[in-house]
Order: sequence, then structure tokens, then C-alpha cells
Amino acid sequence: MPAAGITALSVYFPRTVRRNDWWRTVAPDFIASLERRGAGQVWEGQGGTNPWQEAMAPYLSDVFRGTTARRVLAPGETAHDLEERAARRLLDAAGLGPEDIDLVLVSCLFPDQYVLGDAIGLAERMGFSCPCINVESACGVAVADLALAAAMVESGRARRVLIITACTYSRSADADNPMSLTSGDGAAAMLVSEVPAGHGLRSWKSYTTLESARAFDYAIEPDPVQRYMLKMLPTREAGRALEACALKYLPLACGEALAAAGLRVDQVRFAAMTTPTAWFADFACRVLGLPPERVADTYARTANTGPVLMPQNLYEGARRGLFGPGDDVLLFTLGSMSTSGAAVMRMGELVLAPEEDDPVEEDLGAGRGQL
Repeated sequence: MPAAGITALSVYFPRTVRRNDWWRTVAPDFIASLERRGAGQVWEGQGGTNPWQEAMAPYLSDVFRGTTARRVLAPGETAHDLEERAARRLLDAAGLGPEDIDLVLVSCLFPDQYVLGDAIGLAERMGFSCPCINVESACGVAVADLALAAAMVESGRARRVLIITACTYSRSADADNPMSLTSGDGAAAMLVSEVPAGHGLRSWKSYTTLESARAFDYAIEPDPVQRYMLKMLPTREAGRALEACALKYLPLACGEALAAAGLRVDQVRFAAMTTPTAWFADFACRVLGLPPERVADTYARTANTGPVLMPQNLYEGARRGLFGPGDDVLLFTLGSMSTSGAAVMRMGELVLAPEEDDPVEEDLGAGRGQL
């Protein structure tokens, strides 16, 4: 069978930068309540001494839990906009058109089109005639998408598979929702196609994160633009559930993926993983025994972008030259109420689309009266 791997990458983030002062303007009573410890946080110290609690401890005195900036959707901007821009950037950089793609996998948390998902809308915008399929596994989906795409190429059933991941947390968590403090928006695209023998996806291991099965509730509310909007509400168990999943599945999935590839962690040149908190990269390095210089962490610029985190950290590592052709890369995703997975990939030549980053500060006055 041919080998399959990631051959092109792109990212797209909304231009609007939301900083912590926005909450002090829009939801001052909520922030005051957090500071008095009168309202619950997602991330709370439990007085434990495990690696998660130790990595989190320096951030507990900050109501924003170490978050300083996020990229958020501008008024009128949609998930389809993010998905399309990430897809077009990748195709332009790779010198390809929609007709050159055999399969598109679309994964958005949360899509513009609930129930159906965004695949059909993206196909209409981009002019794809190939199958465009929605894949859902929350924040764990990027590794799942990669395994599915690689299998299609390895089997000869597709030459090129385009993966699109997107996140629209900012519109699904209102300003008085503690999830909003650490959440941002964005999109990424990965092209999976044939690579030279000995390269590409070497192993994959994934688990269902049963411990987080009741971490979130959801509500559908009227929306003047989309008619309705899905809201994400953390339960009391949310923080403890993700902590339990991180402690269990990070070493388990990564250890089994490395073993299946015949590698030790010190033989990995770079690791790209989900980094949903300010301390996750530090936590992961402690647990896996990775030097910090072998991990890229974009949390400080974008906060938690859910399913986009792994590919955006992979993009950052490639952009900074932290790995190159022939290097083995460890990939890891962790999703609540979904899956956690790890993969090992030997990288080949990689096309990087330009990020074209031109952020603008949010107008604090525009947020008044949102609650």
C-alpha cells in the first residue's frame, strides 16, 4: 500500500482579538463574583499533588486562568467563513483546485448548520464535487480525521483528502459563562496524500473518553442571525472530568502509539497536541518526559480553539522549523464527551500556507449590553 501523510497545512483565525478587559466591560458583576469566589469556575484546585494539579496551581489566583487573548468571530462572521478561508489558503499554497480533492472531512465545534453540519455549505462555497462528510468527535477529532484520511489514501480509494477543523466557541459561551474566559475561534486545514515509502502515518491509538460523558450540557436559544444558537454549559463535573481524562489518556494513548511505531519518546523530534489550558503544554511535558523546546504552544495567542488546537500547534512547529522532513512527530488530541487519540507521523515535505495574520483589537464599547 502507498504511505499517506500530511503534505500541506493552513490556519485561519478571525482578526478580532478579545482581551480580558472585555469581560470587565461587558460582565463586570460576573468577574467580581469570580474574584469573590461567589461563582464557580471550570478549573478549580482540588488540593491534589498529581501532575495536572501541580501544573495548574500557578494560575489559580487569576480568574482568567492564565488566558490573556483570544481570536473571536466578528459580527456577521460565521463558521463557514473560517472553514472556507482555511481551505482556500491551503489549496492556493499547494497549487490545487477543488477538482483535485477526492474527499473532504469537515469537523466544526460548533457548526453553522446544526444537525446536518457544515460540509454541504462548504462544498457549495468551494465548488467541491467530491464527497464532503461531517465527522464529529469534539476536540478529539483531528487525530480521528487523520486516521480516516490516511486509510483512504493507503487503500487507494482517494488520492487527496482535505481535512477542515473549525471552532466557534465565542458564540456558544456567553460572557457570564466561565467557559467563555478561556475560549477562542479559528480553523485549520490539513491535506493528506501519498508520501514516500517510510514516511507518513506510522501508528494510531484512540479511546473513548467515557469519564467526561456528562461534562457539558447544551441549550438551543433563538438567534437573530441564525434563527437559533447552540449554547455550551459546563456541568460541575467538567473540570474534574477533563483532568481525569488528561491524566489517563495522555500517557496511555501516546505510549501505545509510540510503542506501535517502535519509538521511545526521546526519539520524537516534535509533539503537536491539544492545549486547551494555559498549563497543558507544561503538564504534557512533565507526564511524557518531553523537553519544552519540542512542543509548540499557541494558547497565549488564541486560547482554547478546541478541534483546531492540534493542527494549529503542528503549523506553529513547522513555521518555527522545529521539525523537518524525516523527523518523527507525535500528535495528540483530547476531547470531552468524545475521544482522545495519539498518532505518530514521519514527516515529508510540507507545504505551509501563509498565515497572513493581521489582528485588530476589539472595540470594548461594541460589547456593552450583550448580557
